Amino acid sequence: MVVVAESRGVNREEFNNLVRLIGQVAEITEFEIIGSNAIHGHLPPEKITGPLAVSADLDALLDRICKWDSVLRSLGPLSTYAKEKHVWVDVVSEHTARYPAGWRERQIPIRVPFEPSPIVWCPDLTDIAAAKMGAFRPQDKAFVAELLRIGELDPDLLIERIRLVERVDRATLDKAVEWVGEQRVAPERDARP
Repeated sequence: MVVVAESRGVNREEFNNLVRLIGQVAEITEFEIIGSNAIHGHLPPEKITGPLAVSADLDALLDRICKWDSVLRSLGPLSTYAKEKHVWVDVVSEHTARYPAGWRERQIPIRVPFEPSPIVWCPDLTDIAAAKMGAFRPQDKAFVAELLRIGELDPDLLIERIRLVERVDRATLDKAVEWVGEQRVAPERDARP
């Protein structure tokens, strides 16, 4: 029986540390991440709460580097690091990502405050949300609903990007578009007489 580490969400300090460690273990100066924890490249820590803070894994696109297996052994879900820290790195491939067409051109580079810090390429926040809508699981809807609630997403742009998500069936994308439409908050009424 394989035992995976107990999980909780990745906080900013852990995100920064995982990024630094990936660079060290893999001996690389830049890499891409995808998934929920890429929001650390966009939002301040105080906004990453509730459904935005539940994922214990950092999805790193490392499948094409020479030392991806070292990262998995050192920082993956079965590693001592994961068992001690309750957060880990998942080494994923670009085929794992179901993002909107053109997402790579919209990535932003970030560095963490540790030296040396590799450059980490994060998907655009709207692309992250669109990818979540392509999966359309309850946790993905909760994630996107929270981003909408705190005003971090433009619903119209999100709908445009959902329609561009690749390798997801049209029926799922249509449901996602309808769901986002239902999440729109009515504009506040002008309270002046």
